[in-house]
Amino acid sequence: AATQALDRYGYGMASVRFICGTQEEHKQLEATISSFLGLDDTILYGSCFDANGGLFETLLGEEDAIISDALNHASIIDGVRLSKAKRFRYANNDMADLEARLKEAKDCRFR
Repeated sequence: AATQALDRYGYGMASVRFICGTQEEHKQLEATISSFLGLDDTILYGSCFDANGGLFETLLGEEDAIISDALNHASIIDGVRLSKAKRFRYANNDMADLEARLKEAKDCRFR
């Protein structure tokens, strides 16, 4: 089985899915996971950084708000920047500043 897999797929992709493209195996695994979990669809990401980069844009629109700690991981910061949601940053671990940003975003659909 291992030899057949090597003959068919090689030793692996040269880079991440974003660069090398979606393979049939990606689609099969996503379909299997969706079926197992009873979901309509599944998206596989090669890393947490990629997942954070793609998450916010798919869930939030212009009428939404993202309230984010100023010292969040770079992947979260990038994901927030890629979304169309309004952005509110509060000082690290500053609950008074967080409360102020929540009040500032009170008219947004989702916060």
